[in-house]
Amino acid sequence: MIDKIISAFFSLVTAVMMLFYTPTPVAQVNPETIPNAKISQDITVMSYNVYIKGAGEKSPENRTPLVAEKIKKHSPDSFGLQEADEGWIERLPALMTEYAYVGIGRNSNEGGGEASPIFYKKDKYELVASGTFWLSKTPEKASKGWDAMFKRICTYAVLKDKTTGFTYAHFNAHFDHLGVIARLESVAVIAEKIAEIAPDMPVIFSGDLNDYEGGDMYNRVLESGLKDTKYLAKTTSGGNVTYHGYSDLVEKEAPIDFIFTNAFASKVESYAVESEKINGIYASDHHPVVAKLTLING
Repeated sequence: MIDKIISAFFSLVTAVMMLFYTPTPVAQVNPETIPNAKISQDITVMSYNVYIKGAGEKSPENRTPLVAEKIKKHSPDSFGLQEADEGWIERLPALMTEYAYVGIGRNSNEGGGEASPIFYKKDKYELVASGTFWLSKTPEKASKGWDAMFKRICTYAVLKDKTTGFTYAHFNAHFDHLGVIARLESVAVIAEKIAEIAPDMPVIFSGDLNDYEGGDMYNRVLESGLKDTKYLAKTTSGGNVTYHGYSDLVEKEAPIDFIFTNAFASKVESYAVESEKINGIYASDHHPVVAKLTLING
């Protein structure tokens, strides 16, 4: 009997205490504050030469909505364009208001002419650093390099997720179409800039490199420590041709547009050449290249 009374008493005390109990809140841990914390993040990136010229249905004005549709289909975290002049820079953001962009034209240090801009989701990412440098012996000065026909540039953006703190760097370029030496040396310039700007973080390098997979320039990129997402991907689709020139007859069944990454990629889920037409026409004389991958900080 006494045992039952004691048990009932403690049950009553416990019930009363629970009425007034307030649980201690669990602190939200910011991974950035933990030494050597690693943050992994799935991202989608694209590279797209939008073609600076064209007339009639192939005019840049007519094709801009088609290019926007291609990009929106994949909703990339960031994407790099090539052959984007002032007209493209003016029209495309109006159709893709969820993105901000960085990058200036190649003509001078103040910009003008063809650019290789990087667009990124402005609500998701904070722009930590950005810039444009020239693919020449004087990267900080508007200049033409080696045997190149035109001035060539590379734009970069260092992006930080506003929620997770995950940070990666995206570099985007358009190599010269004639200068063999210039293409090789451009790889060296970009490798030096990656080491300077993003030495210990995930890197994306996208671009129209105007040379085929397996050539000297391509091999030079691999020797720099970057890897072709096409050959890391679990799945690939869309074929090998990225430049078609609005023709079904191509010079070679191999890409000239690429997305490379570095050792901070833990996996590449998919790689695709987005080769479909829209309303019977191509959005550009190049197909965009898309990669979905997981990158790791730390």
